[in-house]
Amino acid sequence: MNTIERILLLIEQRGITRYRLSKDVGISEGAITSWTKNVQKPSTDWVVKIAEYFKVSTDFLLGVTENPETSAAKRRGEYSKDETDLVSTYRLLTPNSKQIVQTVAEMELRHVKTVAQGETPIKMARPRRQDRGEMIKVYNQSAAAGFGNSLSDDSDDDYKMVSVPTIPVGAEFGIMISGDSMEPDIHDGEIAFVKRQTTIDIGDTGIFIYDGDAYCKILAFYDGNYYLRSANKAYGDIPLFGESIYCVGKVVGNISIEDF
Repeated sequence: MNTIERILLLIEQRGITRYRLSKDVGISEGAITSWTKNVQKPSTDWVVKIAEYFKVSTDFLLGVTENPETSAAKRRGEYSKDETDLVSTYRLLTPNSKQIVQTVAEMELRHVKTVAQGETPIKMARPRRQDRGEMIKVYNQSAAAGFGNSLSDDSDDDYKMVSVPTIPVGAEFGIMISGDSMEPDIHDGEIAFVKRQTTIDIGDTGIFIYDGDAYCKILAFYDGNYYLRSANKAYGDIPLFGESIYCVGKVVGNISIEDF
């Protein structure tokens, strides 16, 4: 069978129409008709797209093999579920986190080989976290999780670059938290990771400037008014009046200094 005959066979086996194939793949039905009449042959790009659509190998469509399985499908049988899950998890990591996994795996492999050869394993020095972390701007002035701390207008210049194990998706900077009013969510002395945005949804935690003070609070709304709410029930809500409130951004994560 030639390529078009194999495509027509797959159309019949999968119970779809040429029209359905043309719409799903993005090619005109007239082009498929021209293939069947040998007016023209499908280009390499279309062979690849159709193979992906039917989840078969391009070699099968081109007549190189009679096995329609893709290389990926063949390989799946070679791995255990744990191995497959590990690969899936690895693909979700940041480039920096992948490097950490690779480093640890290489160290463990050397250890296994050393033991297998009957040698005494060499203790590897633990890499310094700052050498394998991700860098993020952390403002020196803190946002109070209890009472507001002044955040000066020139605070953009008042920061330091800090290495942390990982940075949450969307985080653009960090800010130190002072006080216990956001416990148990965020503790005194932790760094809150913030995504810059001037508005957040009700119930989200954000960094706010109110009457010149900086707060890390949950935005609440009831009785027709907005409030800054603490996670710690020992603190009351702060009502927001006037135009002296400004949202710096949304808190997308936090980390303890002890974690790095």
